[in-house]
Amino acid sequence: MTSASVIQSNSRLQPMQGSLMNRQMLVAFVLVTLCLTCAEPRAAMPGVTDPRNLVFCPYAIVLYVVPGEPDRVYVVYRKPLATGSPRSMQALREVGKLLDGIARDALK
Repeated sequence: MTSASVIQSNSRLQPMQGSLMNRQMLVAFVLVTLCLTCAEPRAAMPGVTDPRNLVFCPYAIVLYVVPGEPDRVYVVYRKPLATGSPRSMQALREVGKLLDGIARDALK
């Protein structure tokens, strides 16, 4: 569905280490964010069909590891809500499929 070239040419890898406060406990994590910019043609289509869809851009996929589970990588992303005109809804669904494909590729 997707290819590594999409990730390499249209996203930025931003590794970072940080901490989150969770119920008064400091939890360390390692995080990588893949951002898919609207320069990728399928990602740009929602903004072309309706400029109000630019609020969804850039799209992000986040991969992270938590302490105690070093062999498990979590992959999360927000699926854009298909809203607006029929063309807009179709374009947003296509972006959802694109994000899903990239996330599934990351799990391989």
